[in-house]
Amino acid sequence: MYLLRLTRPLQAFKPLPTLTLRFVSRSAFLNDFYKNPTMPGPVYTSIQEKLSAALEPTQLEIVDDSAKHAGHAAMKGLAKGETHFRVVVVSNAFEGKPQIKRHQLIYQILDEELKAQVHALSLTTKTPAEFEKLKA
Repeated sequence: MYLLRLTRPLQAFKPLPTLTLRFVSRSAFLNDFYKNPTMPGPVYTSIQEKLSAALEPTQLEIVDDSAKHAGHAAMKGLAKGETHFRVVVVSNAFEGKPQIKRHQLIYQILDEELKAQVHALSLTTKTPAEFEKLKA
């Protein structure tokens, strides 16, 4: 039999800080990781590079949801792969712009991807102040 004896009261133990990888639950992150453990594809990488360069975001989250839509009728005849994305962008570039202008800006930045491969793009666009309000 093993005996566990605490040498300090429980209040003395402080949890270690955690690194937040994405603004989603930990279980959602693990589910996404295990569904698609491969490296990001070329469309994902292009979206990431273009949005980072153009908007200098403080937070950028890109989720490839293509696997969830593989059997849909609209996807028949299209190349398999990166077709559906969820994107969260937090940037000072959105300051003073309504949501429609923010989305139009992103559509302009990602014009090539939208014309060639991307079938669906779900956008969440926030300023840093708006994003902080969501976290509170």
